[in-house]
Amino acid sequence: MTAGVYEPFSFGADEIVISPREYMRYMGAGTESDGALTALIDECLGEVKDALRIRGVTRTSDVETCAPAVRFSFCEIESRSLSKNLSGCSSAVLFAITAGAGIDRLISKYSAVSPSRALVIDAVASAAVEGAANKLNALVKERFGKTKPRFSPGFGDLPLDFQRDLLSFTDAGRRAGVLLTESMMLTPMKSTTAIIGICEEQK
Repeated sequence: MTAGVYEPFSFGADEIVISPREYMRYMGAGTESDGALTALIDECLGEVKDALRIRGVTRTSDVETCAPAVRFSFCEIESRSLSKNLSGCSSAVLFAITAGAGIDRLISKYSAVSPSRALVIDAVASAAVEGAANKLNALVKERFGKTKPRFSPGFGDLPLDFQRDLLSFTDAGRRAGVLLTESMMLTPMKSTTAIIGICEEQK
């Protein structure tokens, strides 16, 4: 089985969509906000955009599915959920992406002096990472054609500790600055990893 080359990438804040629906959801709020909250969100959006340093890395792998197992070029994992997701795929793009350490510092800074601002920044930054992943998703689809919905460690029955294999395969620590703690948490905090299956039949 073969593995593709490492492909580091970066996005500017103006290249991604930070969805209001997403950051309101992360805040546990409704779809509308009052004047004070709207003003706070606008301020936090500006701070987050200034601090964003979106970078990541992708790498392709051959895929074989035989439920409950999925065989990549670098490992084999048992997961019925992932096997179902990758059904009909002979390859996949694996990636890690982060908003950067500056966001962590921003959240830490305000956690001590303004918890409400820290909460909003946290939510907006989470939405920014989601927007960056969506941007990458669109680029993968543009390049390879029809794809499956991206699938992350921790979804369904795919173990969270698959993060370790994925980060090692993509060399995400060296190429994108994304690391894993002993408790399986990604660092910087606003980071994510996923697998995007590439469909064999292009329609």
